[in-house]
Amino acid sequence: MEQILARYGSLEAFCTRLRRDLDDPTIELPHLPEVRPSPR
Repeated sequence: MEQILARYGSLEAFCTRLRRDLDDPTIELPHLPEVRPSPR
């Protein structure tokens, strides 16, 4: 708790920052096409 208060000033500021960070959209990486080995 001391570290949160020292860094963010209040528990409310910490929670606001946490909510904002969690609500930001996640960057999705493109899916690679499935590659199947050719029959030999």
